[in-house]
Amino acid sequence: EQGTDTQAYTSCIGCVVDITERKRAEDELRGSKERAIAADEAKTRLLSTVAHEFRTPLALLYSSLEILDGYSDRLNSEQRRSQEQLIRKATNQLKLLVDTVLSYNQMESLGFQPSPRTQHIGTLVAAIADEAKLAWAGAHNFQIAIAPECGFAVLDEALFRRILENLLAN
Repeated sequence: EQGTDTQAYTSCIGCVVDITERKRAEDELRGSKERAIAADEAKTRLLSTVAHEFRTPLALLYSSLEILDGYSDRLNSEQRRSQEQLIRKATNQLKLLVDTVLSYNQMESLGFQPSPRTQHIGTLVAAIADEAKLAWAGAHNFQIAIAPECGFAVLDEALFRRILENLLAN
């Protein structure tokens, strides 16, 4: 025999790995990251808004106190009462702002889920307005007129109440 038989051998070794779970975990991680970024942006906007909203009543408090400090001997009793009412108004605005921030924080930490129900708007608005009148006992004079055809809406009463109280306070 004269030569060696040269045969070409080819071989292939393969492995099949199911990466479905890994891909699902990556997708969940990516979604969690996007939600965290969105939550951080929302919190930044909230803090910016809160800081802006605090400036107005604080400026009012400061200017009213400056007027009382610098001119109290020249102010008549009506002018002093007017400044005192401005101070009360600003203090109430600050209280409502703090309550709003605390409510937001509580909703966020407890994983708040709104519970919308069908509500008669006129009845709910009238009740909130009556409570506001009692709470501000003469510091504000407002009247409410509710159209009889305002009807019903599906809403979360606690959130609606917070919004309306903030509107009334401002």
